[in-house]
Amino acid sequence: MSRPFWQLIYIQFMEFFREPGTLFWSFFFPIVMAWGLGIAFTTRIETTRNVALIASHTSFVDSIKKLADPAKNSTDTLLTLSLGNKKSGIVHYRFHNADWQSAPLMLKRGAISMIIEEKVGKPIYHFDPFNSEGQLAYLQLEPMISHKDNIYERGEISIIKQKGIRYIDFLIPGMLAVNLMMSVMWGISYTMIERRSKKLLRRMVATPMKKSEYLYAQFAARFILCVLEAIIIMAFAYYYFGITVEGSWIALILLFIAGFMTFSGISVLISSRTSNTYIGNGLINVVVMPMMLLSGIYFSYHNFPDVVIPYIQLLPLTILADHLRAIFIEGTGLIESAKAIAALAGLGVITFIGGLKIYKWY
Repeated sequence: MSRPFWQLIYIQFMEFFREPGTLFWSFFFPIVMAWGLGIAFTTRIETTRNVALIASHTSFVDSIKKLADPAKNSTDTLLTLSLGNKKSGIVHYRFHNADWQSAPLMLKRGAISMIIEEKVGKPIYHFDPFNSEGQLAYLQLEPMISHKDNIYERGEISIIKQKGIRYIDFLIPGMLAVNLMMSVMWGISYTMIERRSKKLLRRMVATPMKKSEYLYAQFAARFILCVLEAIIIMAFAYYYFGITVEGSWIALILLFIAGFMTFSGISVLISSRTSNTYIGNGLINVVVMPMMLLSGIYFSYHNFPDVVIPYIQLLPLTILADHLRAIFIEGTGLIESAKAIAALAGLGVITFIGGLKIYKWY
């Protein structure tokens, strides 16, 4: 190869390494993410899962208590049954005393994996086979509970087909929430950073165009696209899975707008200074990736340790997903959603004003 070829390669490396920010997001941030995910999912020896127990006879509960570990019981659980060992992993199943009014609601919210009903001394296992957590809970608990020295006879499976309790009913509202976040964060934030890096923002502000018009045009175009995306997802969920909105449509629309305001404000704040697409890419990922993993989109965040759940519930994506699920499958209205709508809209206004004050147009 000629000398200019190697010189061009050298120039490319120099352009990359002269930005300290790109070094962090390209080399160190993936290591930090891998470290965090590794700790969360590969080094956890003990996990906790929740099960609702509907029992009319104390003898049935007493028979399960023979298998339970009294030291693991707490004030909010009926009993705790631990399975496994330190080599293969330990699963602590916490049994919550419930009835047919509270148990389905707990299942809708993802607070439990399965419902065990006692009927004439025989356990009936209610779970959605498409929910891997419920299926695993059945496979692990059934042999223990139905042991010949413990229960009179083996239990039965009752497949959950009721709307609102299926795994797909839990998933679709979460998909709407995460799709809104990803569409806004990448569609607004990354676009602004890329245009700044190409000096396009400088050219735009030199025209008679008002800066506010540019921002509002970005928001309006992205909002229309987000609405179209949401309509497509909801139409697919309705025609294929029969999922309908059980609650208030007004609450749903206002919550969707509030969620859009939140992520739009965060997008403006993230894109307010940098003109480097590598740094912008990293900043967006550092915001969206933790929420995608923690906010209970694909699985319930109640699987995480109890000490972190209150903090997870404060995340914007968690608030949006939880209240979308409440509207879809619990039938909540505007009054129940008002606090979440106000919190999301307020966060959006605060981040938008903060980002606008430090925004660099060129």
